[in-house]
Amino acid sequence: MKRLFLALLFSLITNAALAQNPTCPTRPVGDNSNACASTAFVSGGGAIAAPGVFTNTQQNDLSTFLLNGISPSTEFSTHQGGNFATEALAAGVLVPNTSTVYQVNGIASYVKSNAAQVSTGGYVGGYFSSFANANNANMFGINAAVGDFASLSGVKLQNELDFNVNNTGTVVTGISMQMSGTAQSTSATALACQTPASAGKIWSTCLFSADGAVTRGAYLGTNGTANSVPSQQLQFGGRDAGGTIRTSTINGDLNGVLQFNGGALAVASGGTGDTGTAWTAFTPSLVCGTATFTVNSARFKTMGKTTWSQIDFTITAIGTCTRPVAFTTPNTVNSTAFLAGTNTATNKGVGCVVFNPTTANCDKADATNWLVNDRAIASGVYENQ
Repeated sequence: MKRLFLALLFSLITNAALAQNPTCPTRPVGDNSNACASTAFVSGGGAIAAPGVFTNTQQNDLSTFLLNGISPSTEFSTHQGGNFATEALAAGVLVPNTSTVYQVNGIASYVKSNAAQVSTGGYVGGYFSSFANANNANMFGINAAVGDFASLSGVKLQNELDFNVNNTGTVVTGISMQMSGTAQSTSATALACQTPASAGKIWSTCLFSADGAVTRGAYLGTNGTANSVPSQQLQFGGRDAGGTIRTSTINGDLNGVLQFNGGALAVASGGTGDTGTAWTAFTPSLVCGTATFTVNSARFKTMGKTTWSQIDFTITAIGTCTRPVAFTTPNTVNSTAFLAGTNTATNKGVGCVVFNPTTANCDKADATNWLVNDRAIASGVYENQ
């Protein structure tokens, strides 16, 4: 009887000890560890609440799911300059060199929807929220790090987004960056290719579109939502000898005409400087003895060092005029040129020699004197100063 009593007492003491883990009371019976990482919290629908540790003297992980001896403390500190992190949940895998599995995931989430979209919401594989609640906070919604070691070869570092489309009506947006809130930021960059100044390394390409991958490499919309607005700009920066940043821009005007720095590409940059404006009228100041003239038209257009010129005049009174008829050019001539035309009164040729500095002499092709009612029409091109 005494032996039976002792056996029952020992059994009660043992079961009482196994039934409760004072550190993590929901852990399985017999588990007395203090890591507080258990699937009981997930399968049971429970939650872990703890004040956390926020000192930079060691890795502070509340819950961990680790395979094959991976160490969050070693991984973070090694790649973050000897610093540490506080983590509510840390998961990781040390992949052995004998691995033959297709893919190893440090953490995975799977969502499949049998329901249509509700309002503006959606079905999200991974949701991350990071909001500032203090001045000068430095927030990251996602901060992914990949790397290698100098002793390795054939390594590929990448972040990949796969879109498996099997219906032509499916709308695909690879990356959508939505700007919202109640204020307009004075500095908002959707995509930045950067490198730390201390690293001294640069990207070989910031944006790359592979051959045949897209039908339109880029689209820049209008610079506003109203009518009569130009396109958004492409901007290029340069630094002059004094260290001042100089910028140039390319955009389309409200009619879709390409502009450089708000206008035509300058002659000095290999362009024409022309914005599509019409030719300009000029006053030719016709002279031949005491003859009088009617100027039917006199127009020109200059692009850089090239001038196109046209003249149309009628002799209304011959006076003492013989030949030639002289007129003043619209700008300074740099080299001798020739304007060719016709006398519509006789249907014979007319030519005007243009020479420095601002003079042109017009004669009939047969070198005869000008007559009343002769009408000369001539045009050509010459080099201006």
